[in-house]
Amino acid sequence: MTNLTGTLPLSSILLAGLLAVGLSACGETDKETGDGDGGADGGADGGADGGADGGADGGGTSGSDTGIMLAGYYGEATVTGAGWSGFEDAYFLGLNGALDCSVRSNLDGNSLSVAACAECEWAFSVDTSGSSLGSSTGCDLLGLDASAASGYDGYTYNYGYQSDYYIKGYGEYGVLRYYYSGYGWYAVALADYSGDQFMYDWPSGYYYYYL
Repeated sequence: MTNLTGTLPLSSILLAGLLAVGLSACGETDKETGDGDGGADGGADGGADGGADGGADGGGTSGSDTGIMLAGYYGEATVTGAGWSGFEDAYFLGLNGALDCSVRSNLDGNSLSVAACAECEWAFSVDTSGSSLGSSTGCDLLGLDASAASGYDGYTYNYGYQSDYYIKGYGEYGVLRYYYSGYGWYAVALADYSGDQFMYDWPSGYYYYYL
């Protein structure tokens, strides 16, 4: 997994988190799906806050101790005027090294089914399919296995790219924009678009999980 934040200022690294805090007043800190379910605290049926069937808040209950994990989304795609074709990893990384779990989903789309993004160079509605476990260390702690990974299929996300998002004191950076139902488009993560290759890393937050 490529780290987009390695050469960027700290304020830009914190961009996604600060935006999530700002959205929390609206009750929309989760990544949504097309029908408003799931997302960063949901994935298919649990996501970052629960693996596929409970996860950090109740999937793995083999012990009474808890660990802390970083959860988020990392994606790469080929994006042209004809559409988007790539993948997205929903990842869960334990701070103690006992957890390195991810679910990889194909993401594809060639049109936009929500309001246009005025700030974006392009935007597409992309559908998830073919989901499977990627890194699998500790996935059982989240209640995730090969069969549960398929629960990440069948969701629609609305993504766009803005190349000139201004971060005060540092200048302009490329960002991933996400359409929140009922609220509109928001910058959520740092992103890079070179030629027709697009890449983003969207940390959604830190969560507890059972060891």
